[in-house]
Amino acid sequence: MNKLVEEGEHLLSTSLSHHSDDGRFYTTDKSSGIAVPLSSAIDGWLKSSADYIISQFPKRILDSDFSEVQRLQKTLAETEGIVADNSTTYLINTIDALRRCVSFFNWFDAFDEEQLPPVGRAELNHLAVKGYVSYIQEVLIPKLYGLEDGRTTKTALLHLYGRIFSLVQAIMKLNHVGCYQLLVAALRSLLEIHIDMILLKRGTIENGLEKFFCFSEVDKLRSALNLMRLDEELKRLERDSGALSKYAKNSEKIEATAMRLWEKKPRSITHWTGATLEDRARKAGALDIYREIYFYGNKYVHSGYLDFPSTEEDADFLCAYDYGFSINILKTSIELLFELVSFQESESVLRECRMMFPICGYFEFWKRTGSR
Repeated sequence: MNKLVEEGEHLLSTSLSHHSDDGRFYTTDKSSGIAVPLSSAIDGWLKSSADYIISQFPKRILDSDFSEVQRLQKTLAETEGIVADNSTTYLINTIDALRRCVSFFNWFDAFDEEQLPPVGRAELNHLAVKGYVSYIQEVLIPKLYGLEDGRTTKTALLHLYGRIFSLVQAIMKLNHVGCYQLLVAALRSLLEIHIDMILLKRGTIENGLEKFFCFSEVDKLRSALNLMRLDEELKRLERDSGALSKYAKNSEKIEATAMRLWEKKPRSITHWTGATLEDRARKAGALDIYREIYFYGNKYVHSGYLDFPSTEEDADFLCAYDYGFSINILKTSIELLFELVSFQESESVLRECRMMFPICGYFEFWKRTGSR
């Protein structure tokens, strides 16, 4: 990239010293040593530079920060070359864009996230979450509507991905240190839904797809029976339980389904897999992420005396921690989804997502801090 900058500066200097719009001035191509018209050398350099910049960034960053480079690439593709009167402006703008690229990637290569204080890590990860959510909301989500195809694995993954995305949207809005308890509770839910996606995609659970779709009715019956039991104990009027009784009316059918699939009564079934969260994580090959989330996930979901966080720095740490894991789960869930879901432009959307995950948050953070 530095070489491109040097070549551009040489062409700019030569162009300013020997301005000619008839193409009769020649310069030496540094890579081949052959004399070429200056206008051709400028066009070739502009094309190489524009192509290089565009290959380094996702479209979202190009649209916001390198739109002039996108216009240049389009102009070069649609015309025979740059009009000589405009070449100086294009050279200056493209050299500036390349310098910004050099500055960012030099900063990025040397950047050590671990050296940031908790508040800085929280800001960095929140910028990343915000960038991903914005792109997915605008580009991906509209393309997923209507892709369900009955009680299939694809439908199940679409449903679970929608829940994951909704949670990450909510997490993005919880950007104050006082939100740490809600953030960790949301992260616990993210973990459970993410593990469900893996188990369904792999077909790990026997009769897993049927269990997944049948569980909602089993769970409604289990909840209704429990609430009706409480109503009886509380001596509430029968009409107060009317909304619940409709589930009990189909109890024989639902209980038969529960016995067939789980070999248990509905009251004993608390998850469609019939397994604990730890066992589900083990079956999904996600024991590592379960281990990372378990401590804080349990600490802030369950009641009891808490001695952490005791400072604002501790709360910042939890926010950074939550945003970081949310990014990882969002990234992995997209990959799982795209293994079964396809649509027009799906390859380009997935490619854009993959480009965004490594650098999106870092680029925004660099603009706020490292570029100064």
